[in-house]
Amino acid sequence: MAALHYAAVHALTAFYPPDVLDRWAPPVNPDRALELYRVGAAAGDLQLVAEKDDRIVGFVIASIEAGELHACYIAPSAGGQGIGRRLVSAVESAARDHGQHLDVRSSVNAEPFYTALGFVRTGAGHSRFDDGTQMPVIFMRKILG
Repeated sequence: MAALHYAAVHALTAFYPPDVLDRWAPPVNPDRALELYRVGAAAGDLQLVAEKDDRIVGFVIASIEAGELHACYIAPSAGGQGIGRRLVSAVESAARDHGQHLDVRSSVNAEPFYTALGFVRTGAGHSRFDDGTQMPVIFMRKILG
């Protein structure tokens, strides 16, 4: 998942400058990746992967009880195949039993993806990395029926 995250983020050179990409997805460190997975698992986050030919081609992480979609990443070579749509749909199905909505803090490039899935823009802001670097984000919500 960490290598896929790195590849997906660093394919976004048209949307973000290199310093933002480097802080958003630093070089893969297996120990750090394992720790992030363990923290999410301990918090009860739903973590799903999509595989194709025994390779992870997408993943999603969400806090179902909080109604928050934390991450959805697709391998650049697997984009446009409906993988992200299916992963988000699985999160929505799980979240329907726990709440009335699903929130996401979208990257600028992913806003059209989430809009196509029925999410509505509710605001804009910035994510701030530990070193103070800021990344523009879009706040979105989908009402689950």
